Amino acid sequence: MTLQGDLTLSELKRIGKNLPFPPIIIDGQTKLYKELTKFEKEINEKYYERSKIEKAISSIQDTNDESIDYKEELIKIHSIQKDDIKEHSMIECPLCNNTVSEISDNLNRLDDSKNKLLEELEKLGAYSKDNTEIVTSFRLRKKKINNEISKISRNIT
Repeated sequence: MTLQGDLTLSELKRIGKNLPFPPIIIDGQTKLYKELTKFEKEINEKYYERSKIEKAISSIQDTNDESIDYKEELIKIHSIQKDDIKEHSMIECPLCNNTVSEISDNLNRLDDSKNKLLEELEKLGAYSKDNTEIVTSFRLRKKKINNEISKISRNIT
């Protein structure tokens, strides 16, 4: 609405009396603003939750991959090892032919430790199977969050 330049004071007062009250307009905009702010906050929370789930899935997969690679490397090292420590149950001095029990004990402990480590590493295959349920539940939760984000986005438009 444009006003003509030659309006009198009484005409301006009449126009002013017919204008809607500002609180009604502001109140309606405030309610809309509050509702939009609420939806935006909900979406931001869902994005944050989805981000945490994605990081957890990534972390589980990285850990699983690293553990499998580590296991494979140790198995390679074990297969390359040609001498069995058990064959050297008694180490003898090449000069005097006396047995050196201290070295033999250390070698035996080392062999036992190596065997225990390999036994534990063989269990890593089961570790990756155990993670499947966790990763699946994370993915289902992520899908649910994506649906919730879509629903909230539809409410905004």
